[in-house]
Amino acid sequence: MGANRPSAAAARSEDLDVSAPDPMWTVEDHHLQWRPLTRDDVSELDALRDQIEAFDDAVLTSAERAFSSADVDLEGAAVGGWDAYGNLLAFGWNLPEVRDDGVHVHMLGGVHPSHRHLGLGGALVSWHLRHAAALRDRSWPGRPVWSECHAEERNVALRRLLAEEGFQPVRWFVDMYRPLPLGHDPGPVPGAELVPFSAEHALPLMQLHAECFAVPGRSLDSERWLRSLEREHFRPAWSWVAFAEGRIVGYALSGVDDAAVLDGVTEGWTDRLGVHPDYRGRGIGTALLERSLASMTDAGCPGAGIGVDTSEPGFADYLHQRLHYEVRDSLELWSRELKDQ
Repeated sequence: MGANRPSAAAARSEDLDVSAPDPMWTVEDHHLQWRPLTRDDVSELDALRDQIEAFDDAVLTSAERAFSSADVDLEGAAVGGWDAYGNLLAFGWNLPEVRDDGVHVHMLGGVHPSHRHLGLGGALVSWHLRHAAALRDRSWPGRPVWSECHAEERNVALRRLLAEEGFQPVRWFVDMYRPLPLGHDPGPVPGAELVPFSAEHALPLMQLHAECFAVPGRSLDSERWLRSLEREHFRPAWSWVAFAEGRIVGYALSGVDDAAVLDGVTEGWTDRLGVHPDYRGRGIGTALLERSLASMTDAGCPGAGIGVDTSEPGFADYLHQRLHYEVRDSLELWSRELKDQ
């Protein structure tokens, strides 16, 4: 691929002058030829990402594909490395998200399997930090800026590299599964009442969801929220809501596991689970899951899964111990604040 690739010194955009070294675009590596990526490189970049994901059997694919090369402008945000034969073999891509609390710069990147163990990953992380700091100084002077990167738990090399560069894990995304039936009858929760989900709960639950998973600068779209509760695979009969002291304080919203459907099996999936911060530690979340699992069992599901999004690193262990869920895939969000030098 890329047999007609011009040299790294050739400018590919009128907006980007790469004729002279620019610290913002310099990658400290001598194995490849580096230059900024442009919209002309989209097909080649997507081909490289496909190869990396296929080789790694990556669960990160869905997270990265949220940032489509065709939908997001690469100009000024990404760098690529080519070999002497014109093959794109590595890339780094910074995607800033401006929020009320500051700017969060998400780092994407990858190295072709044939060129790993040459230090390219470390060079790309260094470039990312330098580029993000330059963006901060040029576009958001004085505002807090965080560098963020998703890493699969099994990707030990990337996690070690991020730790060496001062990143810390701040959020965990875990897919867990367990067979059905539950094995015991769901018990009561003192001080709380659990009821099946109904349409009248939809908007109050959106507000509760925002309180449970508050992200500064982000707001939920009510139309999008309501559409998610009307999709084909959502199951109101498998979803439960908790009330305490006259208010909604928890929810488990469930449906059919899309991945299992592709294999011809109908399994349950709890997509959203939340308990108001003031009511945590009372067993409400566990009881909600027990009700959902019992409902899935009554519907004939042989198994059930849950997608965990949490800032508590031990929550997956808790679900394993209490409800015998087993981890299938695990993803971590690593973060580092970029301090002024």
